[in-house]
Amino acid sequence: MNNMKKKIVIIVALALLAIGGSVVLYQWNKPKTNAADVKPTYVLSADELAGEFISDENVANGKYVKDSVAFEITGIVDTVYTNDGGEDILVFQTKSEAKVACSFNAGQDSGNPNQYKKGDTVKLKGYCGGIDMFLEVQMRACAIVK
Repeated sequence: MNNMKKKIVIIVALALLAIGGSVVLYQWNKPKTNAADVKPTYVLSADELAGEFISDENVANGKYVKDSVAFEITGIVDTVYTNDGGEDILVFQTKSEAKVACSFNAGQDSGNPNQYKKGDTVKLKGYCGGIDMFLEVQMRACAIVK
């Protein structure tokens, strides 16, 4: 009987491992989306968004950092670059000490942020990920509004 229990435990453990691996594989390969076709919950300037995080980060996190909350942000370009992961990043300058960094999924039809240069005004949609230790409000899955 003891030998039978060991076999059952091994079979159950292998089944759970297979299910867990399948879920991880599915999530890893799931297509990334951007905010191009989403109706924004908030329409703000980069200055307003950065100002709210500088004013009270906890309140801003509670209000803005949710997967269901989309933004339409307008601002003046500070820099545009491609990070090591292949994502294009457009950084808005603001009047506060924080900036707004917007990342675009590589290979997605989200517009070409590389066409803009410092001083250009750009409008985009995206989701907020909060402010990081470098005082950049992180916007993700962004798409340029045409």
